[in-house]
Amino acid sequence: MVVTSGLTPAATINFQNKVNLKLPTNATLQVSSGGLTGQCSNNQDIYIGSTVIAYCQGSGIDFGDLMNTGGSLNATISSNPPLCETSTINLLGGISNTGWTIVSYSWSITLPSAAILTSSTKDFSITNALAGTYIAKLTVIAKYGSSSNFSNTQTASLVVNAKPAAPTILAGAPTSFCSGGGVTLTSSLGTSYLWSNGATSQSINATTSGNYTVQVTNSSGCQSASSTATTVTVTPLNTIAAGVNRTTCINSAITNITLATTGATGATVTGLPAGVTGSWAANVVTISGTPTASGTFNYTVTTTGGCIPATTSGTITVTPLNTVAAGVNR
Repeated sequence: MVVTSGLTPAATINFQNKVNLKLPTNATLQVSSGGLTGQCSNNQDIYIGSTVIAYCQGSGIDFGDLMNTGGSLNATISSNPPLCETSTINLLGGISNTGWTIVSYSWSITLPSAAILTSSTKDFSITNALAGTYIAKLTVIAKYGSSSNFSNTQTASLVVNAKPAAPTILAGAPTSFCSGGGVTLTSSLGTSYLWSNGATSQSINATTSGNYTVQVTNSSGCQSASSTATTVTVTPLNTIAAGVNRTTCINSAITNITLATTGATGATVTGLPAGVTGSWAANVVTISGTPTASGTFNYTVTTTGGCIPATTSGTITVTPLNTVAAGVNR
């Protein structure tokens, strides 16, 4: 019951003709200054159950004390919403009154499994909470000034929400592709989404190599564990250095031609003069040897493996040896 002269219209209790106020067991009376009025006599009292909690006149708590402290002893329970499974429930105990001295706190918490936890501390925590309903009952014993002990019990229901199952990721195309491509990754349904790259949409376009995971949040605000990672592999495009021209004499070794490559796993070389060969190793094409035929040779180098072959070309000019006719006698 709430009684206060500050309400509009004002709520007051006016005691007349030696009438007592009797409230049910474990009820609370919240009352502020001016809420209790009338003429006192020794048998105008306020009861909760069979216990007198305030006397209009006499020893113990009088009506003035009751109004000054905010009313009868009223235990309070608060917690930390929203609550999701595996989180910690923090139950905070207290009273809504002022000026009272706490004698004891007594908790009785019924778990979703029907097991019961108890504690005599002011506050109480439950770690790694399971999904379901928790019934928290707090009994506070306190006294006001030199009064006897009073008790009040309050009960609160706390719902711990289940987390959604870890989502799955659907790839809309192969997850290995050449640079410049991409793949759409789509999460299974949730209320909201958080990808490992920070994206918050249900689908993302992955264009870089990496392991992609996603978490979903349900309508209760609970977040799932991360999905199994989807690995995206982006292969860079092949590259090769520009071809180099060489001029040499027949039967003389050419200065090696070296051409750097990236992304390739090999290379083919065509158009070389006899005696000259090309090879690929450690991302370098090497053209070397001693030409045994003269002429102009246009060679072509093409990478193999990886993404999109790269091609370059050059010219090797092989000059024949100088000759002179045999001398003639006269």
